[in-house]
Amino acid sequence: MADYKYKRLSCHMFYLTNNIKWIIQVILKSVAVSSILLLYLLICPVNVLAQTAGKSSIEGTVVDDKNLPLPGATVVLTKINDSVAYKITQCKIDGKFIFYNVVSGGYQVEVRMVGFKTLMKSNIQLVDTLYQLGSLKLSPESKMLNEVLVKYRQPVIDRQIDKTVVNIDKSVLSVGASVLEIMGKLPGVRVSQDGQISLNGKSVSVFMDGKASLLTPDALANLLRGMSSSDIQKIELMPQSSAKYDAAGGGGVINIIKKKNQDDGFSANVNIGAGFGEYGRYNSGFNLSVKGSGSALYINSGFLSNKFFGKSTSSSDFYSKDGLLSSKLLSSDKNINVDKSASPSIGLDIFLTKQTTMSISGSSSFQNFNKNIVAHTNRFNTNDLNLDNTDLLNNSDTKSKNYSGGINLLSHLDTLGKDFSINIDYSRYISNFNQNNDYSFYTQQSEPTLDRTFLMQGSGLNIYSIKSDFYLPLRSGARLELGVKSSLVNAKYNNNYTDSSIVQNDNFNYRENIDAGYVNWNKKFAKLSMQFGLRAEYTNGTGELISTGEKINNKYFQLFPSAFFNYKFNDNNTLNLSTNKKVNRPTYANLNPQIIILNSTTNFQGTPSLLPVTAYNSSLTYSYKDEFYAIFSYSFWKNDFTNWLFPSSDQTSTTIKQLNNKYTKYLNLTISNTKSITKWWTNTNTLNFYKQPFKGVFNGIDIYDSGAFSFDVETNNSFSFNQWSLEFTFTYEGRYQNINRITEPRYNLNLGLKRLIGNRGSFAINCNDLLNTFKDNYLLNSVAVKTLSNNRYDTRYVRATFSYQFGNTKNKKRDVSDGAAEEKNRSGGVKIK
Repeated sequence: MADYKYKRLSCHMFYLTNNIKWIIQVILKSVAVSSILLLYLLICPVNVLAQTAGKSSIEGTVVDDKNLPLPGATVVLTKINDSVAYKITQCKIDGKFIFYNVVSGGYQVEVRMVGFKTLMKSNIQLVDTLYQLGSLKLSPESKMLNEVLVKYRQPVIDRQIDKTVVNIDKSVLSVGASVLEIMGKLPGVRVSQDGQISLNGKSVSVFMDGKASLLTPDALANLLRGMSSSDIQKIELMPQSSAKYDAAGGGGVINIIKKKNQDDGFSANVNIGAGFGEYGRYNSGFNLSVKGSGSALYINSGFLSNKFFGKSTSSSDFYSKDGLLSSKLLSSDKNINVDKSASPSIGLDIFLTKQTTMSISGSSSFQNFNKNIVAHTNRFNTNDLNLDNTDLLNNSDTKSKNYSGGINLLSHLDTLGKDFSINIDYSRYISNFNQNNDYSFYTQQSEPTLDRTFLMQGSGLNIYSIKSDFYLPLRSGARLELGVKSSLVNAKYNNNYTDSSIVQNDNFNYRENIDAGYVNWNKKFAKLSMQFGLRAEYTNGTGELISTGEKINNKYFQLFPSAFFNYKFNDNNTLNLSTNKKVNRPTYANLNPQIIILNSTTNFQGTPSLLPVTAYNSSLTYSYKDEFYAIFSYSFWKNDFTNWLFPSSDQTSTTIKQLNNKYTKYLNLTISNTKSITKWWTNTNTLNFYKQPFKGVFNGIDIYDSGAFSFDVETNNSFSFNQWSLEFTFTYEGRYQNINRITEPRYNLNLGLKRLIGNRGSFAINCNDLLNTFKDNYLLNSVAVKTLSNNRYDTRYVRATFSYQFGNTKNKKRDVSDGAAEEKNRSGGVKIK
């Protein structure tokens, strides 16, 4: 035993030593590269300033009558006594704007925004390198309609040329809701009940303030259920991304942006909610910020306690190699789930200088998810004669702890837009899953035979990441972006299975290092703007299943080009063309060859030989008045992932394996229109069409499917009168095919009402799936096994939420990205049912 402990300690020391060596090497490399680039940037101003001699910058911040920032406000710069616009820009999310490379002279600034009076700032004499306009306050337009005061309201859904922004803090339906509920209501987004998320029919990476989740789909769903919408400002849907982003995420990025703070002082918000469907559900949380002249502190926390049910019936038909039906399985089950989670986080911004800020952040999540299943299964032959039966009592408990921390340094090297940033991140993820199964096997002629199994699964991941980005303005308005990144992931999985006859212990270890660099060049002309990018990534992954000695060795180098073109015909008509190459790497769990029991008839097993998916994406977007959008996209995914069912030799169970097909083609057409019908009524309608042909060889069978046309339609309507707000959405999802899975049509109706209480309080009541029609019925066709599943979940419920704000409620924090986002997104992949 002592010798075993010594060997185990030696093994740990070996891994620790290697990790420390890697970290030191990466830091030395990064410091060397950063020093060279920084030296170049320090020398470069001589050339840049020579090119921009006699030119200056004008900057300012646009706010409303309550000193809240007005993102999206249009700022027009014109020369005095000249009606032609010299430069035009829009305010960023913090309300700030800046004009670069402005020739010295006299100017005037005009600020416009729908719902506010136009502001004119005249007699601006530009002689210095930077002219500060300070805060420009816009006064809201208002008028009386039948003695009701009506004010402009920012739309919930804001379509932009390169992304769709859903303003969660403006949505009545989001009040008191979880983020998972919100995700399922976003345009073009589908969320299955096990947490699988897709955008325009394609798998997508989910980020939260630039930090992607490492959880399995079930655990991710639980985390999003426990995250309150009161912490969320907006959600960005980005089907295309530039070379700056990690190459992972072939279907795009969904970025969940939390509420931030920016102004001085103390502010806090507390919220509490309760609801009921079949069972009760509760949530609460708080946000606190304190900001002074030299630093800012942010503390957030949320708590969730939900109880909900799921019901399902399924039939599986087993076929022989010659295509003849050989047996059938019929099963039904009901599960009751209890989910509790807490997610505290803390952040500190230190303003080293006016141009340099260092941010230190830490977050954690603690989850306890319990599931109880009662299931019954019958097996029949081809003549519908009962062969045998199985009853199952299943109890599972999942406890997970997630920790992450990072340091971010951002420096504005000059007033011309030259920036430098560096991120260092570390994440630790731990999950323990315990499952007890009590079986009763019997036939029509025999007494029940009892059996019991125990399954203990544990997983742990350590993720180290360092990245650096540089932004350099060039002559004639061009801009250059450069960046490097290196990451290391150590993943460990253990699986201990015990039944009446065997005890099986397996351990799987995986280690992956990715080194990357990118360059982006963009340029704006009178009507045309363009951007070209190239990203290079080298992947080195090694893994081993200890019990069998089976090893994984993946080493490959890839280039990922991207290009974006935007042509503005006039103020009303714009055309955008974008294309890029991306990759979807297998999750670490999907490389693990361990067999994991999901339920009485279904297992899951990873595939060590699984190849990464190479994704080629293109899209063409037409916009009219920033209200109407028509988007056509085409993607070709080589080696796309496909879930395939393999029958056991006695055809009493199936095993899910993720395989590579030859290719999948994704065709998508989106038509969207947002219109302010009146100042108190905003309407958004979205129509999506899909088709997904695919080809592959599965279990020795060559398959080609031309795919089926699918569509969905959504309408969102929001109303605002005085202290009252009303919002409802209706969604219809047509019959939908995703490779070998066909989901039947479904629809739902959601309704929300909100009442402001004074200037700081609010009370909202929401009803989700009012008609109780949002079900999940699908056919999974794996040729040798065809499974038809009908599922109903606890989707109809009513929730009431109260929130109250203290102190200065206008604060907003600087957004900090996470260098380890892509690695975190790949830890999931195993569904526990």
